[in-house]
Amino acid sequence: LATNVGDSAGHWLVPGASSDALLNAGGFESGDVKPIDLLFACPGSDPLVIEIERPSEKTSDMTHTRDVLLARMNIKCMRVSENELRRGTGANLDSIAARCRAAIANLDADRCPANIGTLAVDATIASKVQFAITKSHLARLARQRGAMPFANALFEKNRIKRYSTS
Repeated sequence: LATNVGDSAGHWLVPGASSDALLNAGGFESGDVKPIDLLFACPGSDPLVIEIERPSEKTSDMTHTRDVLLARMNIKCMRVSENELRRGTGANLDSIAARCRAAIANLDADRCPANIGTLAVDATIASKVQFAITKSHLARLARQRGAMPFANALFEKNRIKRYSTS
């Protein structure tokens, strides 16, 4: 992506983010244990899940369900083939690159929203992504140390509450 988007793209990419933790942060239960290939989370824009399609993998029902739940959280899932990545060009890769470039361009101070409500919503979305990443890493540590029940109890105790603004 650095070639197609620019050097700053790496600042906003999270490899191997937990899809289950991300969905839990949005208030959904999925049971999906497959990590997200790449999560693009740039301030001021909706997060983007980038999945690499490998010839040996087939899209499962669980993956489709995950994509639907992510869409409800305004997180689009885009797929790119492994061959397209190797070539460095193609319709899907170009579409992903264009979306990432547009998000990074919105970081320009002249284009940032001055509306405090928009800034508050963006901060909330960023907090949910941070929560999901933190939960994923702590759960991985807990599994390694055999303390998974403690980690789950800790997150359930401190779970972020969802509030409706309507």
